[in-house]
Formats: sequence, structure tokens, C-alpha cells
Amino acid sequence: MKGRIIKYDDQRGFGFIIGQDESEAFFHISDVKSVNPPIRDAIVEYELITKDRGLAATNIHVHQNLTQFSDGMKPELRTVVLVSCSSRQREGRWKASQLYNSSSFRESLECAKALSDDVYILSSKHGLIDLETEIEDYDVSFADKSSTELDTWGKLVAKQVEECDIDVNSTKFIILAYKDYYNPLIKHFPNYDLPLRGVRIQNKSAKLRELRKKAR
Repeated sequence: MKGRIIKYDDQRGFGFIIGQDESEAFFHISDVKSVNPPIRDAIVEYELITKDRGLAATNIHVHQNLTQFSDGMKPELRTVVLVSCSSRQREGRWKASQLYNSSSFRESLECAKALSDDVYILSSKHGLIDLETEIEDYDVSFADKSSTELDTWGKLVAKQVEECDIDVNSTKFIILAYKDYYNPLIKHFPNYDLPLRGVRIQNKSAKLRELRKKAR
């Protein structure tokens, strides 16, 4: 399976990997079978096993990509922020940035704009939407979609990203959304950040304010 190194202690020779299914696994340097060394944020392929103390990764292959360091320098990545849509919408046809009528969406959009000039909306119906694209209100929920349908939606977004001339290998995606939105996507994005992972709904506003403050 594929995953990303989220922590590595070079002195002690161990770290942790988070998989596409969000499971965290311990690994030791002796389980790395590739020439490329384990580095935080590097993309890896590995086998998942269960030990007495929990999940562990073995037979790990570290990919050489832009998440890794080169000559001590981390390459500059383009930053694209993805914001989830809202079920609260204005009636009729509007620009996507104006259609969704909830305080949570507006807070997310303001935060996204503070983080990057490249901002897109993740729509449960349309996939990836530019802020200026005009669409009509709709009633489509992820709650009604099967795992197969969610996977198909993720593939649609990945294709739309490519059509927008966004190179996923040189882009970091900041996804301001919860797992129904990001789970189908992260398998397609080598570099991503999930600021809202583990954040309760009631704490979302505070987290967004914190992100905006750091972006100044």
C-alpha cells in the first residue's frame, strides 16, 4: 500500500507512516529496502503487518519525488488550497464562491485565500470548481454515495486537476475539508496537508483562525 512518512528519527532509526486509509504504522530503518533514505513527507510503498504493539510497516520503498530534500534544500512547491462545498446554498445560478451560503464555508474560503492565490472548491456534485465558475444550486450529499461512487468522484477530481494544468508532483494540496472529501483524493496527490484532520466541528473556526494567523 502507499503512504507518507509523518515522522522519522534519524538518530534512533525509526519513525511512523500514515497510509491512505489513515492508519499509522511504526517502522524501523532495517525495514527500508530502497536506496532512497526515509525522510519526513516522503511518499512510500510498504506492506502492513500487525505486531504485539500494533501496526508496523515492512518492505518499505521510498519514492524519489519532490517531497524529499535535495542537497539539504527542500524544493519549492506550488500551493493549491481545496475547500469543501456546503449543503447550504442560495437558490439559482451563482459564481461558486457565492453559491454556498454558510458561515463555515465563508470562513474556510477566507482562510484558503490567506494561504494561497490558487483556491478551488470541492463540490459533491461537480468535483473541482473554479471560484468564478457559475453553477446552479443542487442537492447532492456524500452521505448518499457508496465507497465505489466516492472513489469515482476522487478520480474525477484528479482528472480535473490535470485539466487545470496543475502538476501534482510539484504541488502541495492543502485540503480544508473532512475525510469524506479528502479520503478519495489523497491517493492521487503525492504532497498534501490535512489541517482539519482530527479537528471537531465545534473547533473548526478556531483552527481556521489559527491557520490564517500563521499565514500572515
